[in-house]
Amino acid sequence: MGIANQMGFYHDLPYDEIKEFIGEEKEVILSKVTAEVMESNGIRWEHIGSTSIKGMPGTIFPDSLILCNTYPPRERCLTQSWTMASLSLEQDQSIRPISGS
Repeated sequence: MGIANQMGFYHDLPYDEIKEFIGEEKEVILSKVTAEVMESNGIRWEHIGSTSIKGMPGTIFPDSLILCNTYPPRERCLTQSWTMASLSLEQDQSIRPISGS
């Protein structure tokens, strides 16, 4: 039994609820990154995977990427982005599960 089976596979994911959840998490995480770092590195957030496509079956766990326009990413970009995102997640007690269908 694979991990996907343990997490549950859904043929009818709650797309709108997941999209709202991802939008909220984007705001929380990116609010921890300064405008200077965002602009100088072209940082952007993308909701990806099966949960980003309405009507696509999959697991209930959404995926996202934080992208930047430099390779390799500048150390300051990585340090500030990931440190602040990690702190945000550790301190945020409002993380809630997404209900399945």
